[in-house]
Parts: sequence; C-alpha cells; structure tokens
Amino acid sequence: MVGHFALVATFAAALAAQEKVPTPVTTPGGPARERAAALLQELAVPERCLDAARELCALGPAVLPGLHKMLVDPRPEVVQRALFVASGLSGDVESLRMPIRRCLEHKDPGIALAARAAWQALDGGGSTLVTDYQAGKVVRLIGDEVRDLLSDIPMAMSVDPLTDGSLLVAAYGQGRIVEFDTKGQEVWEFQGLQHPSDIVRLPNGNTLVADSGNLRVIEINREKDEVWSYATDVRPIDVDRLGNGNTLIASYEASGVIEVDPAGKVVWQWRADNVRDADRLLDGTTLLTDTSGRCVLRVDAQHRTLRRWPIDFACNDAELLPNGHLVVGGSGAVVEFDHAGQEVWRTKVGYVGHLARHGVARR
Repeated sequence: MVGHFALVATFAAALAAQEKVPTPVTTPGGPARERAAALLQELAVPERCLDAARELCALGPAVLPGLHKMLVDPRPEVVQRALFVASGLSGDVESLRMPIRRCLEHKDPGIALAARAAWQALDGGGSTLVTDYQAGKVVRLIGDEVRDLLSDIPMAMSVDPLTDGSLLVAAYGQGRIVEFDTKGQEVWEFQGLQHPSDIVRLPNGNTLVADSGNLRVIEINREKDEVWSYATDVRPIDVDRLGNGNTLIASYEASGVIEVDPAGKVVWQWRADNVRDADRLLDGTTLLTDTSGRCVLRVDAQHRTLRRWPIDFACNDAELLPNGHLVVGGSGAVVEFDHAGQEVWRTKVGYVGHLARHGVARR
C-alpha cells in the first residue's frame, strides 16, 4: 500500500451530528399547493425549468404531493426533474426517502445518477463536501465549522460520496483512486494512474476516471478491467457521465470542454484553455468553471453565454443549486452567491479541488 490514510471522522458521524434543517414557514395546502402544481408543469419548459425549480424550493412541503406523483412517472425525464427539486427542499421531506431509494436502483442511468444527489441531500443539512488539495484532506463544511473526514491523502483532488456512506477519493499525488468504507478502511483501489483528477462511481458499479497525466478518460469495472476510454486531445480535469450515456469532459488546454458519445464522437464542444469543471444542467445548458478567467459561466448548446458570475479567486469547481444559489471553490475559499449574485457565505479553505453541496443550508 502506498502512503498512509487516516480517517479523522466518518462521513456518517458528521451527518449525524448536524442540526436539523428548520421547516420553512409555508402552508402545505391551498394556494401554495396550486402554485406548486403549476410550477411542476413548468419544469418541462427549458426556458423556465431552472426558475421554476427555484420557486418550488421556496414553497417547501407544498411541493411534496406533486413530487410523489412525478417520482413514479414512467417517463425518465419527469423523474429526473422531480429528483432535482427534491435535492433542494428543506423542512420535513422524510416521505421522499423511500421513493428516492427506489430511484437509486432504477434501470435508467439518468434517474439513478440524479437520485444520488437527492439521496445525499436528505441528511446533508446544507453541508459542503470539499477536497483540500494543499492539506491532503477531505473535509465537510457545516457553516464555518470544518470537520475532517479523511487526512494524509497527498494532493487529494476529488471525492465521490457513495450512497452507503463510503468515500471514493482521487489521490492525485499517489497516482491511484481509493474507496474508503464508513470505518475508514480501504476496501478497493485502482493504481497505475498518473495524476487522477476526478472520479465518478456509475450506477452500474463501474468507475469513471479523469486520468489527467496519461491524457485520457477511462471507465473501469469492479474487477479493474478497462471497459471504455477516450484519449483524443484531452488532459482531463473533470468528467461526468450524462443521463443520455454521453460523457462530459473538461480539459486543461487541449480540447477545452467536450461531450462525447459512447463511440467517441464529439457532439458538443466549448473551446477554452482552463475550464476545470463542467456540469450539464437540468435545462440542457452547461455550467463552466473558468479558472484562468476567474468566472463561472452558464452557456447554451449554441455557445451563447447566458450568465457570468465573476469570482475574486482562481476557481476550480462550482455547483448551481436547485434554489438558484451558486457555490464556488478554489484557491483559498468556498463562496456561496444567491440567485441575484450577492455573496451570502464565505469560508477559508487551502485549495479546493472538488466540492459538493448536500441539502439546504441552515443559514
């Protein structure tokens, strides 16, 4: 075994210690429920779906009856919209636990992927999972409190929280990826990589890896066999598998941001020198974290910039939340902006490689 990993506090223990999210003041019936029903319909309209999701999050429990119906809808796109909204709700949403659990095992990979975010949100309490590349740690931020989950991971670049509480970590400085169980024990690893920058555990159990130093993206199974790869003009920093089966890759220099189909054909591209994170949003637009430009962009399929958030540090990762807030991490800080672009929270972190917000903040 290369290096030494120590569990300082388990993922499960960190979640158990969090305070309960306060229930928003809202009336679950009457006008609120009628408004929720109308907004749930608007989720199907690309030009309205992000705004509709933001308004639905503000309605709280009034949304639940409609979400329950959507979560059993036979159309995958309807279920995915419901899961996105569910990941941004506060208050008493316990009734969603079993429907979301069932979605985790859904045969449609897009539903299973969306269910993972909703599942983490159920108990996340607005905490933010972060890799501190400089400190070699995986930490959980709860407001301004920092709780160490894993330490002694040289150049920890990325972490993927699994649904059983395990953590899958890209150890950039050791050329391997490692899975830790809830007791902090290594239960699986894959070596032979060069500067792995990002990892994603897929619904089928395979793992998608941005093998940056080897200029490739690979998909490996549990037996460590390579089952898919892409290595044309990429130096991948971030990688995501989309619901349609395509793969979204953000590279340092090289091809910029590309979407490739399973056969390796590029179906969309955004030319850039240093975009370190790319997320496909519910409406089909793409969120780009431009490190050199110190900004986050939302762009559409026709390469139009729909919104630009200026950031006052070199940013590496960003996440647009269902409530319209933007969380950004990078050199020295994690910052949250509200929908209007006003900063509502900031905390110091050495150097953020990856972040993920779980649930609704208590602020």
